[in-house]
Amino acid sequence: MKILRQKGDQSMTLLSEMTFGPTAKCLALLSMFAWIVAVYFSVGERPGMSWKAPPPRRKTFPVHVNNKNGGHHLDTAGTRHLAQSAQVKRIAIFKVFCGKKAGSLAGEFPSQKYIKQLIVIDKIKTIYCYIPKTGCTTTKFVLYNLQHNANESDVDHELGWIHKQDFRLLKHYSKKEADMRLATYNKLIVVRDPLERLASAWLDKFVHNPHRFSYIRRLQRKTLKKNWTKTTTKRSGSWNRRGSEGITSVVQSPVPFRDFIRSVIDNIYPNAHWEPFFSLCAPCQVKYDFIAHTDTLAADFRLFFHKIGAVVKDSILPRQYPTRGKAGLGNIFREVPTEDIRRIGEIYKPDFDMFGYSFDADHALIEHGRMKALNVSVQQSGDIQV
Repeated sequence: MKILRQKGDQSMTLLSEMTFGPTAKCLALLSMFAWIVAVYFSVGERPGMSWKAPPPRRKTFPVHVNNKNGGHHLDTAGTRHLAQSAQVKRIAIFKVFCGKKAGSLAGEFPSQKYIKQLIVIDKIKTIYCYIPKTGCTTTKFVLYNLQHNANESDVDHELGWIHKQDFRLLKHYSKKEADMRLATYNKLIVVRDPLERLASAWLDKFVHNPHRFSYIRRLQRKTLKKNWTKTTTKRSGSWNRRGSEGITSVVQSPVPFRDFIRSVIDNIYPNAHWEPFFSLCAPCQVKYDFIAHTDTLAADFRLFFHKIGAVVKDSILPRQYPTRGKAGLGNIFREVPTEDIRRIGEIYKPDFDMFGYSFDADHALIEHGRMKALNVSVQQSGDIQV
């Protein structure tokens, strides 16, 4: 622009010093104007003086956004986009289900049956329904650390420590206070494939738990069976707890998995560890606005805290480890009669449908595992010397 101004000033000075008739002056002015316009558009082509619009910036995905205290909102923007897409789909499925089933699953709320499962974290205005065997230990540690500005983990404490901590439940509030929180707070639920959860509950309570015999005795009393037949069940490594070392591939339990499944079908021993989601957390009444899955818990938590504007230290958030629970379904369910598997599917159908899981896909995996085991058995029998 400076060049243009200099050129224009020189041209006007030259014109003022020359004497022309009216027509000649008009022609001279028009010529000068055309020359200035030509110069204006030609300058953009000169090196270092481009008038072209800059190219669009390349989209970048920052690793995380830190603040001075070392907290962050999310791991990566790319991960957040994937988690957000999954979240939109989950919420859509959930709303469609509740829109169709609200009449059969709804009721007066809050009631004592449900609000005992609802943890309230006033600090971040969040209500969380804890469901055993869906990563509730991990979730409780995250919420505890957030609430107390701490950095506790399960490796620092004895088994079950976090469940003994004094979380405030919705039932501790008056009805007016509870209603206000239900209407205005973020509502979080963490869910898991129902059949995976059943397998995990059996392994935890009847096989590996140090207090498993108390569960076994309770079930025995309720079923009036004093002598359960010991069975050996080959255990898939996919069911190992993360970090476990030296666990044998063969486990023995006085309660065979098929008998545990039958007790669930007959509702002989109701327990929160295998009670359906819909009967624990009243989903269509609470109207949860964020649904996390155990197999994507790390990304889901980062998205959740980002959405509610909470800055959380990375050290208290879970890491995502490969999950292979689905691969173990065929192995652990293979001795369960097909009819019992079908009945389990009916019992947990609301959980499957509400949270986007597929019973048919799980059943196909189980049948595949059954056929695979049968083929191995046939091959082994063919190797026997007569």
